[in-house]
Amino acid sequence: MKPIASLMGRFFILLFIIIAFCSCREEEKVVYKIGFSQCIVDVWREAMYQEMRRELLFHDDMEIIYRDAGADNAKQIGHIQGMLDEGIDLLIVSPNEPAPISPMIEKVYNMGIPVILLDRKISGEHFNA
Repeated sequence: MKPIASLMGRFFILLFIIIAFCSCREEEKVVYKIGFSQCIVDVWREAMYQEMRRELLFHDDMEIIYRDAGADNAKQIGHIQGMLDEGIDLLIVSPNEPAPISPMIEKVYNMGIPVILLDRKISGEHFNA
């Protein structure tokens, strides 16, 4: 009977060690990345960005990646590609011009990343809101 008790004791010790190890492990924190691409900056758009940043103070599981294209289509397209490379989970974009930016927004949309258009439209229907 002693060998079985010894095996049971070892089993419980091993189980205790596994539980202790797992409970001490720090959980990875999920951070959602929001890409925000502006076509230009003016007082209204700057205030909107500051409001977004202020709201994110209440959500430590989110961060915003902000880029201003300075009314340059190629720059805005590059910014959005850079945000994709950083692994955004949501794209908020105010397109500089509909036609040049539409293929990039369609690419983001087709990747399954939600796209919210702000202030201006694109050529097509590849956006969520």
